[in-house]
Amino acid sequence: MKPLTLFSVVMFTALSLTGCQTNSGSATSYVSVRLPASAASQLADDAAAYLSSVLPPARTTLKVALGKEGTTQDSVSPAILAALREKGYGVIVSEEQEKQHSAAGVPVRFTVSRLENGVLLRLDYGSSEATRFYLRTSDNQLTPASAFTVREVNC
Repeated sequence: MKPLTLFSVVMFTALSLTGCQTNSGSATSYVSVRLPASAASQLADDAAAYLSSVLPPARTTLKVALGKEGTTQDSVSPAILAALREKGYGVIVSEEQEKQHSAAGVPVRFTVSRLENGVLLRLDYGSSEATRFYLRTSDNQLTPASAFTVREVNC
């Protein structure tokens, strides 16, 4: 099977199986892959650029749920928080999504995980989810292999 075809099948299957169960797992952001600072910065910049295309910076506060480890265990979390603030977002950070219900703002959660020979970035914001796949190059950098795939989660 061609790599792009295999990727399409994997993505379709993954998105089909998630259904309305998107938020039933961890209520916090999760990063399962170690990345060099430059690759983490690239993911963060892409995430912030995408969110700024759908949520207006300077008028939107984002409620980002990080795990108990917070930003100490990976290079992606602090890079995403910095990129969001640089774009002009107000950012509220907490350990659990549930603790943020009293604060005004849009709930945001991200996951970064390994998929075949690349990395999958998923952004959950409000009632939407955006996913993008990046191929890993030989020098451990990331190249976007797709546009963001967006779906509404209205369950």
